[in-house]
Amino acid sequence: MFLSAVCSSAYADNLISVKPDSLTSTPEEDVNKSENTAQSLNLDLQALYGQYNSMYSAVNLAQEQQNFVYLLSSSFKRSNDYGYGEDIFVNSSYFENKISFTGNLNVTPFMKTILDVSIDSDSHGMFANPDFSREEKERLDLSLKNIHKISPKFEVFYAFGGAYYSHQLSGKSMDDVRTRFSRYNGETGWEYIWSSSNRLRAKASYTKYHYSLGDQDDYYFARGEIIDDFYITNNFAFLIGLNFAYHKNFGILGLEDMRKKDMGNDIPIIPIGGISLKGIKYFSASLEYRYDMAEFKPEEYYFPQKYLYPAYYLIPSRVHRISIDSDFTVVDRFSLRFAGVLKKSDNYANYKQVSFSSDEASLLTAETVKADTIDIISEANLVLVKDSFDISASYAKFLFDSDKNITYKPANDIKVSAKYYGSYFNVTWINRFVGSRYVDPQEEEKIKRFVLGSLSLQYKASKSVFADLLIENLYNRKYYLRKDYPESGVTALFGLRVLI
Repeated sequence: MFLSAVCSSAYADNLISVKPDSLTSTPEEDVNKSENTAQSLNLDLQALYGQYNSMYSAVNLAQEQQNFVYLLSSSFKRSNDYGYGEDIFVNSSYFENKISFTGNLNVTPFMKTILDVSIDSDSHGMFANPDFSREEKERLDLSLKNIHKISPKFEVFYAFGGAYYSHQLSGKSMDDVRTRFSRYNGETGWEYIWSSSNRLRAKASYTKYHYSLGDQDDYYFARGEIIDDFYITNNFAFLIGLNFAYHKNFGILGLEDMRKKDMGNDIPIIPIGGISLKGIKYFSASLEYRYDMAEFKPEEYYFPQKYLYPAYYLIPSRVHRISIDSDFTVVDRFSLRFAGVLKKSDNYANYKQVSFSSDEASLLTAETVKADTIDIISEANLVLVKDSFDISASYAKFLFDSDKNITYKPANDIKVSAKYYGSYFNVTWINRFVGSRYVDPQEEEKIKRFVLGSLSLQYKASKSVFADLLIENLYNRKYYLRKDYPESGVTALFGLRVLI
């Protein structure tokens, strides 16, 4: 479900630096120190309640100390069976929960540690699906990165991390189905600044997946690269490098794969190249090419989607990738961005339908297809009144060339939003157009396009307390994110937001 951005990030933008404590202090300094410590704590609380016993809550806590900065966020949304108009969709209740923590610790003046942890879970009723009654998913991501500054010109880092993903379907006419996997990864690298116009950097990583299913083998994946960035002039820079990748059941990138010969002539040395324009007042641009191996990441591919019967092991894809990115600052209050990515993939991950006792209530799994894709993205931001009123818009165009339909990805995605910040009211109005999408690689059936709107209205009751009204699906459109599983009609929630 599209949830409007009802939780502001102001708490993260208003962190107050705390000066180092002295070894001795007067009583007056102790009072000032206590006040500064309190001011460095930013707390944003929000709780909303509305139709269908819907509830949304968010807690965001940020604090900056002398050598430690952290951000702790939590959001929870749930609803009883919801509906459209006078109809209530039986067994459509759900909850979605996320907790994340990011901490940045300066261990010494020459060492920094960054910790990122996030836990996501959700549970969705499966409507009238004849085989399963409920889908539940859990995802854990963990990353710990250490950065050492050996000298003013030389820096190294090493990182460890992992992920856990669990998926369960509660049986109705069939037995429960639960699958899960774990991912473990490590990465190291360094950067050396030769001069003000030349920088050399390298990194290497290793990833291992472990599956709970006996018919899917564990596999590991290793990659590395070395890149040199250097300026030809004050504004014109080159990027050149080499790339390496190896997959347990696939082989070395750039060497001929005996199982597949449909990518043309492979080359044993994998180049990376790019050019960029930097340092120009109103404009910057970059162009980059690389030939890479992209492993399938089930936790990233499946978790955002609903009603799945996941296949975890998909072989990686060899990808020719060309990316273009440019930014224009027309005036101080108006900016534009254009970006494009062209990919030629021999194993592009694509959703496909799988059914059991009924073709009318299918689940989604994934397969790989050979596909050429082009993603074109443009964004515009206009500040009409500084710190009071701004408008933003984005347009995404997705082009595909494949023997099969690329599913659940629209050809067009447009978003327009307007935000007003006043003395007594804050208003956020968001509109989104999503084009039609194929639902099966072989069939011509599509989910219809739709326009979705949301409105957030906040009344400032005091300096730190707001009365908050949120309306989702503002235009009461009947729409689908998944075939056979409709989303709710117009839904209104009301509550409070408190800033401390």
